[in-house]
Amino acid sequence: MSGRVSSSLELVDKSEPVNSARAPSREIWLVGLALVVVALVYRHSWIHVSWEGPLDRIQDVVGLQVNGVGRWFSAWATGDGQAFAIMAADPLGLDEGWHLTQPGFRYLRVGFSWLVWIASLGQERWIPYAMAMVGALAIAGTFLLAARLRPALGLRAWLLVFNPAVLIGFAGDTAETVGILFLAWAIAGGSRWASAALGLIRPSYLVALLGRHMLVFWGAGAALTMGTLWALRFGFDPAEFGGSLGLPLAGYLDAPSVQAIGLLALALGTLVLGLRHRDWAWVASAVMVMCFTASVLGGAHNGWRAAGMLFVLWAFGPGFSPRRREQPGSETVMIDLTGESPSVRINA
Repeated sequence: MSGRVSSSLELVDKSEPVNSARAPSREIWLVGLALVVVALVYRHSWIHVSWEGPLDRIQDVVGLQVNGVGRWFSAWATGDGQAFAIMAADPLGLDEGWHLTQPGFRYLRVGFSWLVWIASLGQERWIPYAMAMVGALAIAGTFLLAARLRPALGLRAWLLVFNPAVLIGFAGDTAETVGILFLAWAIAGGSRWASAALGLIRPSYLVALLGRHMLVFWGAGAALTMGTLWALRFGFDPAEFGGSLGLPLAGYLDAPSVQAIGLLALALGTLVLGLRHRDWAWVASAVMVMCFTASVLGGAHNGWRAAGMLFVLWAFGPGFSPRRREQPGSETVMIDLTGESPSVRINA
């Protein structure tokens, strides 16, 4: 498969074709080691001081057999990971799913729980281990994709893995690890299947595919199809879907913090660059982040999880399109990912 990206990326010298070997092996090893350390430190910081209590409550209230899994597999029990664990135990929403608040909304991201259900072989007692395994495999897949793209994208490629959404998702066993992988895969390769999977795992990230019409069609189609089925199952309550977005900047005024200011600065930078390059995926993603409400920004990690698509956009740069046609007299960067090592060539 070959891909082209707008001339604004300035990846290599324009004077002659360039065949880049893969990224330096030392760099890959160092980045990989740093990623493992940061991910484990982040996960350790997520462990509740009295981690056995939340596990006991979940077992008593919901009936999940999760006692005895150990502290490293308990972080999910104090956050949104609870919902994904319950959905993994009840992938079709027939039993335990009714214990969830806003089940119709929660099941819109059931794709991650389906993967956990498969990895756990349908055994409830293995769900905590399966959640960690799926997250770790997703990070590994994203790391391999970033290493593959490193010669073409430069150091920006590592933003795919050093993304707060990825680290927070791994720490709390939530869907962002897999969502970022499928989003990056969809952008890099134009994969409709990756876009459809994204629609079942983290549908809000589909905004980063705006302008890629077939990818949006597949992703939104998958999300709407499953959303309709869940609405028929659990009923439809518009209030479940209206708490995350509001008027631009209102949430930042209601819940000011250093973390919120940093997120807003990133959104503003994305907006400016998107307008400059007329990349509407950048513009729409930035505006969506600027519309986060206080309920999202109140917990700093929620805002960064929800804004994970911004780091993916910055990794690829504005105007990236793997299927753009080459126009006479135009300057494009062509990325060939089909061989043993990516080749980068600029046509002017």
